[in-house]
Amino acid sequence: MDRETRALLQSGSDESRAESDRVKEGELEGEVAAAGPVWAEAPAVAGDPSDADVELRSEVARALRPSLFPATGAELVAAARDLFAPDEVVDLLERLPGDATFPNVEALWEQAGGHREHRP
Repeated sequence: MDRETRALLQSGSDESRAESDRVKEGELEGEVAAAGPVWAEAPAVAGDPSDADVELRSEVARALRPSLFPATGAELVAAARDLFAPDEVVDLLERLPGDATFPNVEALWEQAGGHREHRP
């Protein structure tokens, strides 16, 4: 810390030179500004999940600890209730076959009728 503050103490100035004139440079001539990840602009592929489906799949993954897997549908429903999962997650899990074993969230999502995302 002493090394970082030495210049300030010796210069007698109130401000650090590093903070002066911090202005973002504009784009160079002919340069295109970044608009975000490429996959965000890609056209939707037939069969891709809707935004609501992606959100529900994320909720399922958040609600169920990875250590629960592999588990049967009935075990997942019980665990979701014990972990106070959102009602929509419990509803989805209740539609799964109770005796089927699922190795992970992806497998239960597909069994529930969910689709995989396709990214370029």
